[in-house]
Amino acid sequence: MAKFEAKFWGTKEKRGQLAKEVEIVEATTRGEVESKLYARGWLKINGLKVREAKNEPSTDNNMD
Repeated sequence: MAKFEAKFWGTKEKRGQLAKEVEIVEATTRGEVESKLYARGWLKINGLKVREAKNEPSTDNNMD
């Protein structure tokens, strides 16, 4: 399975405020990402953008 980065506006509540979200999802194809997000409990998903996730986490937070 490949890892995908999903960026979207969403909420887990029926009448909740939409917020910008970023989730890492393991799926076999890009098309499967949305169904995996709904399975995780997201009720509303708007403006979904899917990209392949980077292999290494970013460590650019060092402010020397």
